[in-house]
Amino acid sequence: MRDIRSKKDSFVRTFEATLYILMVTHFLACLWLFIVRVDPQQDLTWFKLVQYDQYDISQVQQYVDSALFVVSSMTGLGFAYIYPRTNLEYIIQCLIMVCGVSLYANFFAFFTITIYNRNKKMIENMLRYEESKELAMLRNFPGEIRTKSRTYYNSLRLKFD
Repeated sequence: MRDIRSKKDSFVRTFEATLYILMVTHFLACLWLFIVRVDPQQDLTWFKLVQYDQYDISQVQQYVDSALFVVSSMTGLGFAYIYPRTNLEYIIQCLIMVCGVSLYANFFAFFTITIYNRNKKMIENMLRYEESKELAMLRNFPGEIRTKSRTYYNSLRLKFD
């Protein structure tokens, strides 16, 4: 029962981390769109570079392009035709990259710690089993007690596999 609960907790934490990444991505995409409207160098922004003002591009498409730029910047891949051109855009781009590195580092650290803790419990149980086996041989325990001890530690090992 404990393993099922810990797996559900792990799934919930993974889902929460994913939602957190999506929330930060949404915020940064909105910020990237907002920069176009407040930048003093309006003629040099990425918005003019892509020529959104010359074509009838919907706001949804602008948001999707902005979100795609943010995700590609956060992952370190970069984006082909949207890039910072003004000082304010460069500052926001640096913020996006730092947030992306921090988010993904935190996301992968969570999985690493989970795997480490799982293996740590398994190793601790194996050491306890070895100690009990040595004690049983030293004290000359009956075979029935040795078998029960082996069965117990094998069941612990199987819970963490």
